[in-house]
Amino acid sequence: MDIQNKNRKLLKKNHVYDETMEHDACGVGLVASTEGLKSRKVVEYGIEALKAVWHRGAIDADGKTGDGAGIHIEIPNDFFAEKIEITGHKHDNSDLCVGMIFLPRNDFGGQEQCRSIVESELTKKNFNIYGWRQVPVDPSVLGEKAEQTRPEITQVLFTHNDKSIHGKDLERALYETRRKIEKEALKNQLKFDDNTILLGQDIEDPKGDVFGLTRGLSTSFPKQVQNSALAENTILGVSTGLALAGKKPIAFMQFSDFLPVAYNHLLSEIGAMYWRSNGQWNAPVTVMAIVGGYRPGLGPYHAQTLESI
Repeated sequence: MDIQNKNRKLLKKNHVYDETMEHDACGVGLVASTEGLKSRKVVEYGIEALKAVWHRGAIDADGKTGDGAGIHIEIPNDFFAEKIEITGHKHDNSDLCVGMIFLPRNDFGGQEQCRSIVESELTKKNFNIYGWRQVPVDPSVLGEKAEQTRPEITQVLFTHNDKSIHGKDLERALYETRRKIEKEALKNQLKFDDNTILLGQDIEDPKGDVFGLTRGLSTSFPKQVQNSALAENTILGVSTGLALAGKKPIAFMQFSDFLPVAYNHLLSEIGAMYWRSNGQWNAPVTVMAIVGGYRPGLGPYHAQTLESI
């Protein structure tokens, strides 16, 4: 306790800690080496810590499917350098970028379309693609529901051709590229599947959503992209009905701040439909919402991170 109190005083003195920070959270922890050395033990301890807080998350009726949890580690450059050599390339020790891509598991044509979109946008932004890596998984640990909906997980390995771009400039380029990929994927889905319906607040042209993700889509797909009332519960309620009717609704909520208004449909309808009907019905709805997506003018009600509640 003496060491703990001493460290607490040091943190308070340097303005990185305050007693008001002591509140219940969603099972977040940190494991680090006091020697500052990289070690597999750190990762193993992190996994053990994660397993110790399984009770903090929601568990589905199958007794195994959780609400998502994991550990966050830095990119292991040596590990990925070996994977790059397998593709026939050699890493030049520049900033290494790794994209985690989730593909439709049973739609091989869709997988290729998604890969083409990713590669095209990366190339446009002057990135050099080393190749793709199949991520090994163990489906035996999944619950019934998670197994039915799990995607194909792959990684794309790449670097920027301009070696002077790094740090925040590189992060900005990656963010912009990711947004372009998201928009192209959305556009591709609307183009090749008439059953896809995009429903949300202020998503039609000329405005489009405030982040520009849907801008131009209602002009190209007027029957599939539609504004809704400013009522999140209505958006998800209509989306649930569309899903039960065989459509593929995408509920664009814009800001996660307002998801609690629609929690009844998320938890009691969409989330429970499969079990309520003894596996006969499904209501697959894609919900899109920005978490902590601050930009000037949004204010305190449009940029919250709900995980901290």
